[in-house]
Formats: sequence, C-alpha cells, structure tokens
Amino acid sequence: MRQAASGQGRTAVSVEAKIADIFGVDRKVVEKYCNEYQGLDVYIERKLEGKNLLALTPDKRRAMYAIVKLLKPHTAVETGVGPGSSTTVILSATGSGFLHSIDFGVKYGFEQETYPVGFVIPVALKKNWQLHTGDSAKLLKPLLEKLGKIDMFYHDSTHEEKHVEFEISNAWKHMDRGIILIDNYLWTPAPRKLSEKVGSALVELSRKAGGFCAIPKRLGD
Repeated sequence: MRQAASGQGRTAVSVEAKIADIFGVDRKVVEKYCNEYQGLDVYIERKLEGKNLLALTPDKRRAMYAIVKLLKPHTAVETGVGPGSSTTVILSATGSGFLHSIDFGVKYGFEQETYPVGFVIPVALKKNWQLHTGDSAKLLKPLLEKLGKIDMFYHDSTHEEKHVEFEISNAWKHMDRGIILIDNYLWTPAPRKLSEKVGSALVELSRKAGGFCAIPKRLGD
C-alpha cells in the first residue's frame, strides 16, 4: 500500500483513491460503489428524520459501504449499534456474509425519546445479523473465540483508550486477512499505536465527528 494512502502525503488524496489503494483496485471501481450507496443513504436519512441519535455521518457511511463491497466479508463484527445506520450499511453491502453486533441495548443519542437499538435496519437484512446485548468488554473475546476468524471489525463503542485498544487488538488477532474500521479514532491514540505495532498503515477516511479510519490486514498484496 502506497504511503500516500495514509493521508500523510504532501498532496490531498481523495477517499476514493485511498480505498482503491487499500485494495489495489482501480479508483473507478470504488467510485461506482460510492455512487451506488446514495440510494441507501436516502433511506437512512429518512429513517433518522434529522434526529441527533449519534448515527454514523453520511461521508463515513459512504466510505464504509465501498469498503464492505470490496472486502465481501464472510464474518464481520461491530461494537456499537445505536440506531443501526452502520449496521444497515454493512448488511446492505456484505451480500451473503454475516454480521455480529454488540450493543449495550440502552438509550442513546440526544433526543428525549428512546428509540429501539437498530430501528433503522430493514427487516429483510436481519436474516444475516445477530445482536448481542451487553458490554463488549465482557462479550467480545468470547464471541471472537467462538467465531474463530473474522474478516472485518468495526469499533464504535466506548472510545476510551484502554477499551479501544482491547477491542481492536483482539479483533486483529482473529483476522488473517481483512480490515478494522474505527469511528472517532482521533479521540484516542490506541488506533495509531496498533498501526505502528503491527506495521500496517492507518488510513484516515474522514476527520468529521472525531474521525474515521481503517487499518487493513494483508489487503491489496
């Protein structure tokens, strides 16, 4: 993977170019998936109705969709569901793959009303999804051990350094080839520490709302 993909080059690199570099594909393929995502974004925004429910921002969802389309994960894990915008993106893009999600199952967002966890997720997509309700600090390791190997991990739970490090380091151990996506990565040094430790470039995909990044493992080789 070229160094420019990490966002540390002298010239600005588009998100599409960064994703293309991660997977070693033509940028036009990534652009196709990004354009394909727009219809799904209309659905998600309509379900959210402009409410502040801590949903993943549209630019992050767009990048995630393209990444999942390219990766085609057989088994994916995410921590933090909330309204289910990221869950909807992953399930929509993953095809026949299966997603395991961990969430506290408590009230989220800044609205007075309480919304069910994952209420955005279309019923048709739930056949390839399992929600594990509880604390990822307790549930993640047993789940990973049960699954054995995963292809993708998305962190969006507690953003404290120790917890982020716990999640992404354990996910990395259960991944032969795949990708880790991290929301709000700018809030803690844990993602960059893992990147340096394993020798895989951290790729910044957004700086909005705490940032969004990817740490690929043996992709584009």
